[in-house]
Amino acid sequence: MIRQGKDTDKETLMQMWKRCFPQDTDRFVQFYFDKVYANDETLVYVENNQPVASLQIIPYQIKTVDNLSWGGYISGAMTNPDYRKKGYMDKLLHTSFDEMIKKGYDYAFLIPQEKSLVEMYAKYGFRLCEQNNQPPVNKVIKNQNNGRIYNNLISMKLIFAWKMNPFSRTNTKE
Repeated sequence: MIRQGKDTDKETLMQMWKRCFPQDTDRFVQFYFDKVYANDETLVYVENNQPVASLQIIPYQIKTVDNLSWGGYISGAMTNPDYRKKGYMDKLLHTSFDEMIKKGYDYAFLIPQEKSLVEMYAKYGFRLCEQNNQPPVNKVIKNQNNGRIYNNLISMKLIFAWKMNPFSRTNTKE
């Protein structure tokens, strides 16, 4: 079953994050769940009343050549290692696309944490849109919905994007 995040999920999701992203420090995980995580931006796959997979859809404004668009940054996409290979992330990703289309987002984007995930995300229509060889820059970004401020600590080199097409789940070739 997929549902929005709840306050009671937070500790379980923090522990799952530490298992799925062991390179992240305790300080970063605490920062993320204190300053970035929001229940209403979180999808959780639940099995036996326990969160076993999750992702966040963080709204960001994206500047393209000729306009500003809203998009969803898929962050913290994770499945408890004990529950992998059951299709839970596939269901979460498809649900996230549906949610972003309902919100009128034009793009979904993410940053794969491992090279092995690049091919997996490509199957969903994500494609490389930027290769950043510069060190990360801290930026302050204001969230559209509730005014929360996010500190953008993006440090990965590959950013993948998927252009929303409200009539199908396939990507467009722009």
